[in-house]
This record gives sequence, structure tokens and C-alpha cells, in this order.
Amino acid sequence: MKCQRRTLSDSKRLRNFQHLLRYKEDRAWLVESDAGVAFISAYTKGRSAHFTARLQALFA
Repeated sequence: MKCQRRTLSDSKRLRNFQHLLRYKEDRAWLVESDAGVAFISAYTKGRSAHFTARLQALFA
């Protein structure tokens, strides 16, 4: 694991979510009963609409 001075870019954030969502157990825990809406809305506060749309596509 590397520590960086800057925040992760959107592409690196999306890559990390792709890795997380590939396991059924992790997807079930993260998505739960609302198809990930609660997580996405909390995670993307202050993020661009473009990033939010790309993240929602991963959960579909």
C-alpha cells in the first residue's frame, strides 16, 4: 500500500470499487437492500455528477 499526498483520482477510485465489487460477499454487504443507493449518495457528496454516474454504473 502506498501513501500519497494527494487524494485518489476518480479513475483510481473507480478501479478500487471494481476490485471490491467482484466478490459476492463484499457486493452483498455494500449494496444490501437498496442497490447501493445509500452508499453512493454518502460517498459522492461533493463529487462531480460525472463521477457519481460512473460509480452508479458499477453497481448496476
